[in-house]
Amino acid sequence: MYAFGKLDTQHYIHWFFLVVTAVILSITKKIKFPYTVALLIGGLLLQIIFKHFNLETHFEVSSEIIYFILLPILLYESAFHINFHQFKLQFKTITFLATFGLLVATATVAGLLSTLIGLGFWNGLLFGSLISATDPIAVLAIFKELGAPKRLSLVAEGESMFNDATAVIAFKLLAGFVIAEKVFSTSEIFKGIADFSYVFVGSLFLGFGLAYLTSLFIAKIENDELIETTMTVALTFISFLVAEHYFHLSGVISTVAAGITMGNLGRTKISSSVIHFMEKFWGYLGFLSISLVFFFTTFDLDVELLFSHPVITVYAVVSVLLARAISIYVTVALTNKLSFFKDEPNIPITWQHILNWGGLRGVIPLVLVYSLPDSYQYKEQFLVFTLATFLFTLLVNGLTIKKLLFLLKLHIPKKEEKIMEAEANIFSIQKAREKVSSLPKDEFSTTVIKDVLRNLYQEEMKQKSMLQELALPKDFENSLRFEALQIERKIVEKLFIEQHINEAVFFEFQSEIDLQLDALEYPSLYFGRGYQSGGRLPSKENFYKTVKKIANKITIAPIFSVYLENQRKTIILNRLAMLQARILASGEVITYLEHIIELTDNKQIKQIVKTIISEHEQYRLKNSLQIQAISREFPRLYTEFERKMVNLLAWK
Repeated sequence: MYAFGKLDTQHYIHWFFLVVTAVILSITKKIKFPYTVALLIGGLLLQIIFKHFNLETHFEVSSEIIYFILLPILLYESAFHINFHQFKLQFKTITFLATFGLLVATATVAGLLSTLIGLGFWNGLLFGSLISATDPIAVLAIFKELGAPKRLSLVAEGESMFNDATAVIAFKLLAGFVIAEKVFSTSEIFKGIADFSYVFVGSLFLGFGLAYLTSLFIAKIENDELIETTMTVALTFISFLVAEHYFHLSGVISTVAAGITMGNLGRTKISSSVIHFMEKFWGYLGFLSISLVFFFTTFDLDVELLFSHPVITVYAVVSVLLARAISIYVTVALTNKLSFFKDEPNIPITWQHILNWGGLRGVIPLVLVYSLPDSYQYKEQFLVFTLATFLFTLLVNGLTIKKLLFLLKLHIPKKEEKIMEAEANIFSIQKAREKVSSLPKDEFSTTVIKDVLRNLYQEEMKQKSMLQELALPKDFENSLRFEALQIERKIVEKLFIEQHINEAVFFEFQSEIDLQLDALEYPSLYFGRGYQSGGRLPSKENFYKTVKKIANKITIAPIFSVYLENQRKTIILNRLAMLQARILASGEVITYLEHIIELTDNKQIKQIVKTIISEHEQYRLKNSLQIQAISREFPRLYTEFERKMVNLLAWK
């Protein structure tokens, strides 16, 4: 108990955990060791130390705290950073992995365990459902560190979030049969499938709806870090608890849907000055939640229980690993071949190896196994199997995934990024030289100024020399195209913040940039449906088709003419805004590229730069001609568009 003026050491020791995590994090950063794996080792070592010195403490994180507090935080924080436009590019593949793939893994675990240890198929299914959920947190950190393909990270993270949800739903349905000892019948199975569908779809709609309402509220707030961030925290827990307790849906799916919605649609409502603070805040909450779960897993671990059934535990771990491999290779073989997935990039075999070996186990299996009632005869056995799999995948898979990335040559940072970094350094140095040269001569020593300028010049020559070494023509061309797209992205964000374009135009432009980036980064894997070279959408044709359809609808259903005419007006105004935004973005790209020409004496590279400049000049011309065509066809709307632009410039 706490007393006035005195702190009970049993409670004081809880705060020691924060010191331990800070020390572990600082060490892992220096030696480049997976933080989550280090937490497991740290928790186990601290448990040994406490037992050796007979220190008593009550370090404990209950399954309720993990499930209802830490899990929503981790889910929302991960989902908030998913770019939906990139996610859409692989959406069908990811959801197929998270549903069909998880069911394959679950059935495989059941089949192997019933054969190897005589567990019984239905009990095996129950264990398979809880153990098949993956958690790639440790692996994603390694991906980021080594520069692994971004789409590989997206697939791994997306699959993990959705298979968490699928696993929870499947576990609850199977628990109703296995633990409640319901009689298996065709009607019950169909009812289970119907329940599964209701929970999955209903949870998605609930999460989206709550996030949309939250975004509308946040839109009314201006530049208030505390209120806007607090609303996202409230959304996280409300979406989880409302789904679980009031609608009997999946809190996991609801929170993931809320996070993705707020990270995309809702992000446009959040004040630009607040978003950085919000990301830092959620990053810290995520770090603290991960630390609590992984550290206390081994700190509270009953080691004797873990080794109580060594032979069958090994069988269980091997069965889980085999099931993961079968589910990945079978599922991806289907997505790479079936016509249903033809509009999505294939997943190469090297990526499949990483997805398989990177299927680490995390929070969900622990929560689910602890939720089993004590009366269930296999609870202790399942607990042992789960802890063993959890530790094995983190300590073995987690520590060897880096070597596998090296072996498969997926770790190599792209030359384009190094070239872009050298270019940025040169520009920064040139700006610094200009500032130093303009300093008042009567306030600073001429000798000091000359010395600083000399050092800056030497550094600039060093960076230019590095750039010349890196800049093979093809790599240099890719780096310029990549940088051009990043410039376009910055311009469209600026235009949105300054209210020159609305949300619809902003998202459409962002989507176009994402497609072009993907086509640039994965030319051998990109299989677009109706896309032009470089991942460009044939938006001109789509625009006129849409306007024509609305005109036809007005003719067929004149009763809705007012609504349809407003819709037509919005589409035309948005199209004009999009074309104008493209012209401005290409103009900024051309300015940047003209500066790049000054950095090299290589004639071949100069020609590449001129070629890309020419492409953007042609792109500007095409968009200008389209604006002229629309102005002739819809003069009244074009005048309205111009008036809006002039007013914005007047009050800028």
